[in-house]
Amino acid sequence: MLTQRIRVSSPLWMAWGLLFVAVCLAGSATRVPAAAQDGKPPTYTALPVRVPMKIDGALTPEEWAGIDPAKAMVLSAGEATARAWAVHAGHSLVIGIDAGDGPTRDEGTEWGQRDGVQVALAAIGQPDQVWVLRGYTDGKFTWGRLAGASTEPEPQPARGLVYRVRAREGGGWTAECRIPFQIIRIRGVGRQPVALHLTVRRAALDRWLTWPAGAGPTLAMGKAGILDWPDVKRWEESILAFEARDRQNPPPKGALLFVGSSSIVGWDVARFFPDVPTINRGFGGSQLADSVYYFDRIVLPHRPKVVVLYAGDNDIPSGKSPEVVAADFEQFLARVKRDLPGTHLVYIATKPSISRWALRDQYQKANALIREQCEREPLAGYLDIWPAMLGDDGTPRPELFKEDGLHLSEAGYQLWTALLRDHLKKETAFLP
Repeated sequence: MLTQRIRVSSPLWMAWGLLFVAVCLAGSATRVPAAAQDGKPPTYTALPVRVPMKIDGALTPEEWAGIDPAKAMVLSAGEATARAWAVHAGHSLVIGIDAGDGPTRDEGTEWGQRDGVQVALAAIGQPDQVWVLRGYTDGKFTWGRLAGASTEPEPQPARGLVYRVRAREGGGWTAECRIPFQIIRIRGVGRQPVALHLTVRRAALDRWLTWPAGAGPTLAMGKAGILDWPDVKRWEESILAFEARDRQNPPPKGALLFVGSSSIVGWDVARFFPDVPTINRGFGGSQLADSVYYFDRIVLPHRPKVVVLYAGDNDIPSGKSPEVVAADFEQFLARVKRDLPGTHLVYIATKPSISRWALRDQYQKANALIREQCEREPLAGYLDIWPAMLGDDGTPRPELFKEDGLHLSEAGYQLWTALLRDHLKKETAFLP
């Protein structure tokens, strides 16, 4: 009989617990501690789903935003890989799994003897209470709770849980599951980050594919990743205020539209660009995925000639990898190309700041990935602000920042304005 034994890394979980409490008490916009860097658990954000989802095991592009590999959790073991995506569907978590190609083994009665997927969820800092879904290629599944020193999940009521699987022609399989939050007995699930460990068993290949990579085919939640949720309701009041203002005083079409986080909020674009129509749609503390989510409400209605995007500064401290930031930008870029043909997009590189200087390598990697995307698109531009913001010693110039070492001073905005004006003159016909 194949069993799974728990290996708990107590110091790691204690550290996560203390950091998580600190974040909650601070009321910060940061949803995952900044310690999620340098080998710490990776973070995946389950974005809100915007179309009805039929749980049938088929990963349709319409439901899963094109099944973008760049947005997937990659499960790996050796050269074998699988991919998974997660979305926030109202009152439930929906996960889609592409187990990859190759032969499938359906025989066996124990977990590990045949192909299947395991989803393990736990509250951060509480690895002794793990909620486990195990689904198999015949469509059967179990739902249970692993508590204390047990090695097998104790069956629990699975009211509302749906699991479906589809065999792929030529080998391999895909699966979908909908797990209602009410049966995941974790306080704050759907609002606060939780620990996630994914395993795809490819028995015929004798492979345990896991996310995070190297987590092992066990319920070792000390090696789990972090599943986060964008706090979209947090921004609803700001977005409603924009819409109310637009109804009272409709802004012009074909303007220079600024969108993004607090560096956009603090930019008095009407004063710095008096010679052109401008619209400011910044909402402070937001991440790049938030600008994607609200695209239809803060970008599309204005039909701008140029979109200036500054977002991603808050993503890296929240635990997102540079690859996830770049994938979020790719989604924003895709919306501009599809819905605003002829509109220029200018991405301002995430800035080198004093307070976040320790994260500079992560920012530079995200910037490099985004720059590569911009260089492939004739109507996308990348504005590199780093050389101008660094002093002779290679560190951020203090006069460009307020006392917090993060937000721009008047001198900082003067510099950004000059750099953007020069870019628009050279790369677009928007400024004479």
